[in-house]
Amino acid sequence: MKTKPIRYFGDIRYTDLENPLKRSICWKVIQNTYKKQTKTIDCLRAKSRRQANKIWSLQALTNHLKRMNTISENAQHKLDGSIAEDIFNKIQRGRKKEKYSAELRRFALTLHFYSKKAYNYVRTNLNKILPHTSTITKWYATVNGSPRFLTEALQALKIKVTEARNQKKKILCNLVFDEMCIMKNVEWDGKRTYGYVDLGIGDAGDTGDTVEEAREALVFMLVALNCSWKIPVGYFLINGLTGAEKANLLEFRVRPLIRCHSYINYI
Repeated sequence: MKTKPIRYFGDIRYTDLENPLKRSICWKVIQNTYKKQTKTIDCLRAKSRRQANKIWSLQALTNHLKRMNTISENAQHKLDGSIAEDIFNKIQRGRKKEKYSAELRRFALTLHFYSKKAYNYVRTNLNKILPHTSTITKWYATVNGSPRFLTEALQALKIKVTEARNQKKKILCNLVFDEMCIMKNVEWDGKRTYGYVDLGIGDAGDTGDTVEEAREALVFMLVALNCSWKIPVGYFLINGLTGAEKANLLEFRVRPLIRCHSYINYI
């Protein structure tokens, strides 16, 4: 009678262990089975961990970013109330060819304002539903004087650069920024409310980005080093920013915006 070849663990019989040749085959089968089972268990454990760590809500996302030290407590507080949960659920479902909603735009601008690193992490891990950073840069330009980077000022800089190039000169500028204390005061002019924290995130006519009263104005200014002029290029109404948040604002938003519009080499 022809015996069944030993290929799987279930094919092993007690009598096979008495034969030295079959015993060696059984040992190899047992080892292979153990390796496969161990690999399966590791995969299931990893899947379980991913499932447990999956971001199910906006609060879970902000908590995760805070644990990664990519945002501050102040930024976490601002982000927690920036969008509704149904909008966050749409973000999780993936990107669609449609115009960015006002709520999603507000969330993207708020996150990018406080941390470029956190923004890139969220954009990569949430199906790239958030816009590219170049789009964020365009959103930060304004012509109505509200807290953002001023398009009119940047156009004036471009004219200065063009005039200097016609004279075969190069304009060197120093970019300075400072926080100026302002009096807490909320006013209504019949169309909108002024005096709240404004990071340049909402559309023109909005009442501000939060209901928190602003106590400082963060102003950015370019000062010419080889000419006799200086010009403010943007400002934001804030209630305090950490050093890391200021560095993020300077490195990833101010410099690309100014280079894009004015081509100025600055120190």
